[in-house]
Amino acid sequence: MPISPSRYVPYETKNIMIKIYSYEKKNLIGSIGNTGLKQDLLFNNITELILETEYILNEIDFPQVAFNMRSFSDEKSQLNYEFEVNTNISKKPIAQFRLSVIYRQNSSWQGSLAFLDENKEINFRSVLELIHLFDSALAK
Repeated sequence: MPISPSRYVPYETKNIMIKIYSYEKKNLIGSIGNTGLKQDLLFNNITELILETEYILNEIDFPQVAFNMRSFSDEKSQLNYEFEVNTNISKKPIAQFRLSVIYRQNSSWQGSLAFLDENKEINFRSVLELIHLFDSALAK
């Protein structure tokens, strides 16, 4: 069985930096940064955070997707850069994270989330667990 050649992806590109500016009523507002992006992407909620992160992972093609996502439409999903962003965010983030997605299997993500403000890192096994990690770090 032939082994397919692997494509080199620089370590810095594999990490996604997340800055949270607001967490009111369990609603995340912040930005996502990656060395492969020209500028940070802004998000208003967890759905935008997840979809924008998935877009970045698809663009760098790492980690590779194990399953094709199902959809109600025939069109391939693309990131909409015209999200309306809440302008009432503070200039200084209230929390910063480094997200490393190692696998995209079983239609979910597995990897680690580092809470940079407290120098802690925890592995997660699904996007739902990732959401709980954000909440446990921010709900104070």
